[in-house]
Amino acid sequence: MQSLFAQDPHFSQFYYSPLTLNPALTGSMNGTWRVGVNYRNQWGSISAPAVYATPSAFADFKILSGRFSGNYLGLGVLFLTDKAGDGQLTTSSAMISMAYHQSLDNTGNYHLSAGGMWGWTQKGIDLTRLDFFDEFTGTGFKPGFASLDPIQNTRFAYTDLMGGIAFDAMVSDYSRFTLGAAISHISKPKESFYASTSDNEIGTRYTVHAGGTFGVNNKVYILPYVLYQLQTSAQELVVGTALGYNFSPSRYKVGTIVYGGVFNRMNDAFIPTVGVMMNGVQFGVSYDINTSSLSNATGGQGGFEVAVVYSAGKPAKKNKRTFCPRF
Repeated sequence: MQSLFAQDPHFSQFYYSPLTLNPALTGSMNGTWRVGVNYRNQWGSISAPAVYATPSAFADFKILSGRFSGNYLGLGVLFLTDKAGDGQLTTSSAMISMAYHQSLDNTGNYHLSAGGMWGWTQKGIDLTRLDFFDEFTGTGFKPGFASLDPIQNTRFAYTDLMGGIAFDAMVSDYSRFTLGAAISHISKPKESFYASTSDNEIGTRYTVHAGGTFGVNNKVYILPYVLYQLQTSAQELVVGTALGYNFSPSRYKVGTIVYGGVFNRMNDAFIPTVGVMMNGVQFGVSYDINTSSLSNATGGQGGFEVAVVYSAGKPAKKNKRTFCPRF
């Protein structure tokens, strides 16, 4: 019997999935509430008819933002499902998150936040879709004949915990940036389809991220992002920049911003991306072009991904000058 290792589900457009990135980002938004949907589908060129898909949805809210000198709380919920392979290995998670945002100045433009996320995860597999070596008859497989299959559990669940910190700065009406770090699987849950789970502890995942939106004369926008993650021996580094253009006829107003760029997941994929920002909506599409050794099988084809995030609600009025990003 061999051991296998894998990373947690992840998104190329991680900046559109704030709660899976860092719970300290809960409530960090323009407006007072936000909802978002992410969907990723990959390896279709080599896995059909098997599916490798990750849909996710979240909502978070900013509360008490007008009462305590720029300090506020963020509350959020996250639902995520990941389905992989012929055996329909399915991971389903439901999480709740909370973050406290402490204002670092008297205008509420700079915040330091700390947050946590707790929830429940269930995993399952369909053994009827899999073939085992002792089911082989010499000319084919005889389903249900396996006698040496060590799998005892086809479904199990566990609770999990994630924490993080972040710094958010609104430097003008047209520019904002964020820095953060997070730790996942703090509770070190154990999982296994075997009778014993004692030797199968989920590895702690460490995340560091940075990104922002910088407007130049409110016409040209630069959107750089970087992400680094480490989980046991698996590492992920994503670096890239997108450029956007504001199509408003006035340089003093923000209309529709259309952007495009390229990111690089080191030693794995180039990720071209395009998107649009308008009226509180952020919409992005990306595609992973595989550059690892797996490209011999995929022909360079990797993962398609789409994300939609909508923010709304007016923050409480303040007497002091506070920037309010309009992108």
